[in-house]
This record gives sequence, structure tokens and C-alpha cells, in this order.
Amino acid sequence: MREREAATREILEIISQSRDDEQPVFDAILRRAATLCRAPQAGLLMPNDARTHVRYVASWGPPSKHFQVGVTEWSIDDPIAVTTAIRESRIVNIPNLLNDDLTKQEHPSRLEIIEKEGIRSVLAVPLISGDKVIGCFDVYRLEVDPFTDDEVALIQSFAAQAVIAIENVRQFRQLQTKFEREAATREILQVISQSRDDEAPVFDAILENACRLCDAPLAYLSMTTEDRSHVISPARRGAFAKFGTTLDNLRVPLAESHLALARAIAECRVFREDDISDHDLYTSGDPNRVSMVEDEGARSLMVVPLISKSLGIGSIALYRRKVAPFQDDDVALVESFAAQAVIAIENVRLSVFRVLRRSVWFS
Repeated sequence: MREREAATREILEIISQSRDDEQPVFDAILRRAATLCRAPQAGLLMPNDARTHVRYVASWGPPSKHFQVGVTEWSIDDPIAVTTAIRESRIVNIPNLLNDDLTKQEHPSRLEIIEKEGIRSVLAVPLISGDKVIGCFDVYRLEVDPFTDDEVALIQSFAAQAVIAIENVRQFRQLQTKFEREAATREILQVISQSRDDEAPVFDAILENACRLCDAPLAYLSMTTEDRSHVISPARRGAFAKFGTTLDNLRVPLAESHLALARAIAECRVFREDDISDHDLYTSGDPNRVSMVEDEGARSLMVVPLISKSLGIGSIALYRRKVAPFQDDDVALVESFAAQAVIAIENVRLSVFRVLRRSVWFS
């Protein structure tokens, strides 16, 4: 009992000191869980954003090629203990894997951990935040030694503490992101105020901040030609040399193109693609899309239109070099940047108009 109380105090102390990083909390919990439950190893698994797979994000114990942080993962539909705990939001306590139905069915994932890791008794406890399962603790033993109700309750208390740590860090990062985005907005507005006759500095500031705040290594801004027949890309950030040449020479029909950068303008709506290599444009051999995938290594895409007086005049495209779908808050941020880009464009047009009008007066 004293050991458990000491473990709780230690973990709460670490939580209070780890407002921007949950990893020290995870490490302490897993070490204490394994020690107090006489388990050689303990791990924390979490689902990906799409909730299609479950992966180890932290572990404690001797190295194992089958339980590697950031590497080992299973489909969330896999019937093993950890995925079942997350998928069904319940504790999974298996006294003896050798007698379990999944073993008798010769399920490959189950047989692998029995034969190669020697695991016999397993406990998986979900981490629940509100009505959502956000992860799972698992501990195991190499001998048939079922986890008791007392040990289950202990891991449940650790799971609750882990949720507190995760929520604290999430709130801290949300606040930090809010401040960063407000600072980016102020910066762009300042550039707009100093660039009355040239929108290029505004475009550069927008793309730089969009890349940084949306974790996107590549962004470019496209505009319609004066007669609205084609789309060109006058500004970009982060492209490789080969794809940069593609952007420099980009000139696609506004009305006929199937590219998201043109459709966002024509239809005045946001486009998101989780993996552009799965899209028909890539598989059909569209040269621009093929260049994006093969020269740039791009995967996830978001395109936000620039709208002036209900008319699409341009778009901002962001790409990630991994399958990491853009979220709604990413869209909202880039929509605010798009509105600022429109302000800069209108300011420059107004400045040009004034210059032309003065020249007429004095001619």
C-alpha cells in the first residue's frame, strides 16, 4: 500500500511539472506499473488520428523487436487485447493466453507474442477521456499468473493520471498555438500595412507562417490570370528544385483542370485529400500530380480558396510529406490567411488605380 501511495505522489508531482510534455509522466507510470505488478514490461499504445491503427508511444522494460515505440502497430480491428481494449472501451484481462480462444484459432498476432516473447498473462486497460478512448496501458507476465482485481484497479488509477497529463499538455499546446497564430496574424497585418504597392512580401509571410503553424513543409499560392482563363503560382515555399520548376511553369486551365488548386478557385471551396497518391489524378498519370508525389514526396493536401466579392481569385495549397490529414483548425487558420492575402491584393490594385488616375490628371 505504501509503495502505491508513493507511486501516486511521484506521478502527481511529475504531472505538476510537465505541463508541456507528457513523456516524463508516461515513463514514470510505466516504470511503476511494471514494478508494482511484477511485470517485465509495460507499454502505452494510442490510436492514430484516423483511428485506423494502434501504435506504441511509450514503453518500459527490456528491448523487444515486437514492442518498439513508434514502430510496432496493429490495425484497430485486430482482435488482440490492446486493440480490443481501445476499440470496445473495456478492460481486457487474460489469465492464460494459451487457453484463450484467439490462440486456439491460431491468430498470427497472438501466436507471435506467445512463441517469440513467451507471454502468458496479459492486462490491457483503456485510457478514457470523456466518452472517448485515447489509448491503452498493457502489462504482461511470462508465466501464468493472472492479474488480480487490486492490480487492475492500480493500472486504472494510473490510466486516469495519464489522461490528466495528456489533457494538461493538450490544453497547454492549444493555448500556445493560439498565441502563435495570433502573433502570425499580427505579423501579416503589419506586412500588409507596409506593402501597399506589392503583395509579394505578404504572400511570403503568409506561406512561411502557414507552413510553420500547420506543420507543412511545402506551400504555394496560386492566382488566376487577368482574363481568368488560367491559374499560375506566383509564390511558393519549401519546394524541391525539380518541383519548383514545375510550379514556375504552372499554367493550368481554370475551368477544365481537375487539380485541387484550380477547383478550389472555381468552386470557392476547401479541398482536402488525406493521401494524394491514392487519388485518380496520380494513378491516371497527371503530370502535375505525379511531380508532386514523385519529385516532392507529397502525401496529404489542403487547398483553401482566396475569395473576393464571392469570386475565387486564387488559392493557398499546403502539403505534408506523410499521410497526416489536415484538421478543421488548420483550415480555419489558412482561411484567415487567405482573407489577409485578398486584402493585400486589393490594396495593391487600389494603389495601382490611384497611380494611373494621377497620371491621367497630370497628362
